[in-house]
Amino acid sequence: MKSVITCILYLTILIPVFAQPTSEALRLEAIENISNGKYGEAIELLNRYISANPQKSEGFYLRGTCFEKRGEYEKAFYDYRSALKLDPDNSVYKTNLFRTTEEFHKLLYNTIAGYKREIAIDPSKAKNYLEVGKSYKKLGDWKTAEVWYDDYRRREEASADEILRYTEILAKNKHISKGEPILKRYTQKYPDDHRLWSRYGYFTMWLGKKKTARIAFENALELRPYFKEAMDGYDMVRGKGYVYTVNDTTIRYNYGLPSPKRYKQYPIDRYYRKLKKNPGNIESRYLLIDELVKNNRYDEADKQLNILSETQSDYSKFRMVEAEVMDKQNNYYENKISTLERKLSFNPNNRKTVLDLGKYYSYREQYAKAIKLYNDYLLNYYSDHEVRYQKVRLLSQAGSLGAARDDMEIALNQAPYNKNYQLLYGQLLVWLDEDLNVAEKNLNYVLKSDPGNIDALITLANLNFQKNDLASAELYVDKGFKIDPINNDLMQLERSIELQKNINEESKIYSLLEQAREYTFKKQCNEAIDYYKMYFEEPAADPYLKKELAEAYLCDNNYDAAIKIYDELIIKYPDDYDLAKQLAKIYYWSGDSLAALYQFQKLAAENPDDAETKLYLGDAYMKVGDYKNARNVYEELLAISPSSHIIQTRMRWLGGAGLNGYSAASFPTHFSIIPDGNYFGDNLDFTYTTQGVKLELGVTSFLSLSGSGYFGFVSSEQTRLNLNIIR
Repeated sequence: MKSVITCILYLTILIPVFAQPTSEALRLEAIENISNGKYGEAIELLNRYISANPQKSEGFYLRGTCFEKRGEYEKAFYDYRSALKLDPDNSVYKTNLFRTTEEFHKLLYNTIAGYKREIAIDPSKAKNYLEVGKSYKKLGDWKTAEVWYDDYRRREEASADEILRYTEILAKNKHISKGEPILKRYTQKYPDDHRLWSRYGYFTMWLGKKKTARIAFENALELRPYFKEAMDGYDMVRGKGYVYTVNDTTIRYNYGLPSPKRYKQYPIDRYYRKLKKNPGNIESRYLLIDELVKNNRYDEADKQLNILSETQSDYSKFRMVEAEVMDKQNNYYENKISTLERKLSFNPNNRKTVLDLGKYYSYREQYAKAIKLYNDYLLNYYSDHEVRYQKVRLLSQAGSLGAARDDMEIALNQAPYNKNYQLLYGQLLVWLDEDLNVAEKNLNYVLKSDPGNIDALITLANLNFQKNDLASAELYVDKGFKIDPINNDLMQLERSIELQKNINEESKIYSLLEQAREYTFKKQCNEAIDYYKMYFEEPAADPYLKKELAEAYLCDNNYDAAIKIYDELIIKYPDDYDLAKQLAKIYYWSGDSLAALYQFQKLAAENPDDAETKLYLGDAYMKVGDYKNARNVYEELLAISPSSHIIQTRMRWLGGAGLNGYSAASFPTHFSIIPDGNYFGDNLDFTYTTQGVKLELGVTSFLSLSGSGYFGFVSSEQTRLNLNIIR
């Protein structure tokens, strides 16, 4: 037995010793492979190294180098960016990221140009619009990405994945009102996709539809219980930041239990004061956690860890402290629960034990146990509204808001003037987004007796926010900040109010834009023009979208107005190639062939690889009668795309025009068939008749070949002669 223990101890000591060299060996072997040009093998090793050392920048830097050497600039870009995030002052990382970003963006712009060429040849393929939109998204050009995604969605029903990308773009552009009905339809189409439900939850929450958002997050979490995005949203929509801060006067008397031993509080108070003055003091926060743990105040220690996790979660010290706190907390709570359960087994109706055990169950998030405990007690003591109140708090924390409301109504009937009950009842109604007038009445009762009640102020601010009464919501937020200037819930609410202001304004403006687009789509041109004009009267209107107003004028055949708009846009956006090309097209469509030719000549010189521009250039040459240059342009395009039906058709239109001599490709330059017939007769029975045809083929612009053939007869009373003539 002794030897077994010795062996285990020996292994325990050796494992940590050998763990680090293994990780280091991966790094060194990867560097050797990089120096030998074995980038694929190096990437495999670095994948393992990064998994073991995600906080070290060198792994990302080395892997980014491998990707860059292999020409995989997108992957290199993301790895260099990760490395720089971990080591922001590293000049080598900055240089490499800048260089790779340039290459990555070049690839994206080339991709965009390629797909635009495909669109020029065949505008009906939806996938090409999607790829352009995705490229602009990667470039961070969110507005342009949205335009291309819209073009894609007009041509094809998007997949769930593409809708998630699309709504990310809409969120960046603050087009929340536009995205909400789209997500609603897709959650109905794909009811088992937890990602869509979660995204729908955020969009409805941003629009102030808290009840709908809560249901959406619940659906997401039912499909994927620990989906972090949905969990975060669910906490936000329920106001989790202050669910647990209900003022409870029974705490003052320790729920009726004997007063516990008091611990020295001075260090804790001192650290709290330091952090109030300087919330970024990380060392003081660690010291505060240590003091809280010493005094078994684990609930507060948890909150401090949550604050640290925002900036420190990648550091080993944080992970070590977190693990230590969790371990001590679990042991402490389990011991308390075990002791109280034994005590309760001797006296199941002991009110003090029931309250204390329920409290520790809630600390362990064993809500079902705590609620059952309270229910069993209330079967015998139905009128004990304080125990019922604790049950309601747990139901709220567990997310059972409807059941919590029902029990809170019972408690409030039993003690109608209890301010804590009025507060929690008001909060529940706000979280459920129902009976808001009743909620407001109860919350005002609380403020009447306690004007500085921060929870009542926050809840009233939320209530008015949900009603979209942003002025009243701001009033309550301001009152709250006077009491608690660094309250996180108030800060979050303040940001939400500002966002909602933008959304309200954007929603109003966007409705004008959507109506204008709808009229344009239906070819109701004058109505579209009127709505576009109303849209552009708004200060927040996007001036770039004036090109859509120009399209509405085109719909009304008002070419001059469209040209004027594009002239103004090009002055404002002189480097926008697409605007210049559209202006050239409008000149062409309006019949101003010379102006169109001039514009397309400039565009072709600027971007000689643009097939659509070249096609229009050839058409413009043909319109002004310059058939030689038209033919040259079409022949260039035909060399690139020999099977193009569009270009072959134009070559047939040209015929022999623009040729100086004979060309087999264009023979015949023209073709004609001329029927011919003659008849003569007199009163002496003499008759002459012929029928035939004349054929003419063009060889060049000045030379043609022709031939003719006839048959007939000459006759008199005595004889008949048949005629056959070829020449």
